[in-house]
Amino acid sequence: MAIVGALVLAWPAVAVADTLDATSTQTFLTAAIPFERAAIARHGQEVAAIDALIGHVQSACPDAVPANLAAGSPAQQHTLGAFRDAALLELSLAALRPVKSAARIEIAHTAKLRWTNATLNKRFAAYIREGRALLALRAPDLCVQARAAAQSDFAAVPPRTKAFIARYRAAAPNSAPTLAGLAHWMKPFATPAERASIERLHALEAKFERVLSAKFLLGAFGRVEQALTGELTI
Repeated sequence: MAIVGALVLAWPAVAVADTLDATSTQTFLTAAIPFERAAIARHGQEVAAIDALIGHVQSACPDAVPANLAAGSPAQQHTLGAFRDAALLELSLAALRPVKSAARIEIAHTAKLRWTNATLNKRFAAYIREGRALLALRAPDLCVQARAAAQSDFAAVPPRTKAFIARYRAAAPNSAPTLAGLAHWMKPFATPAERASIERLHALEAKFERVLSAKFLLGAFGRVEQALTGELTI
């Protein structure tokens, strides 16, 4: 009888936990899949935003950060490296711009979700925190920053450039989870239909990575680097 009583007392807690996990997983997938679809659908806008940044540098400040700084003082070499980093990160933000509204909607719909798995909660909290920080970032104009650096003969990285790089790296560390990566942790709580949705999310993320591929982004970085420094190093 004691065992039966214990089972009866434990049952409501188990049911609540199952409901929490199931509801949160369903809500997450309902928001995540439309976001990935929006990111794929707006590929043309993402490419246009990247091209606009490159075009701005080509027209407003070509060769503004001389490549020969690579043979300059350690401070000048550091400044050159910082501008290359800033250019790459600004390209990433430019690609994000067309999907910012969709990202904000996705985060607003999922920010308060919780599961009974502590590791998943920690990863999801990091995703929300880093996503909000990334959406709040404002990139300084590369040309304005190049002119500021020129005043010190490129011996010092402008404060705004330095702050931007630090904030971006804090908002998007290499360990930042992806939507599909988070969904993988939800599989134990998912229904068969939701597991199918998780697989769909993985497929959409893979498609997005093919559409806005590493090869394309590397090529875009080469174009902006050549515009900014007059030299291509990749």
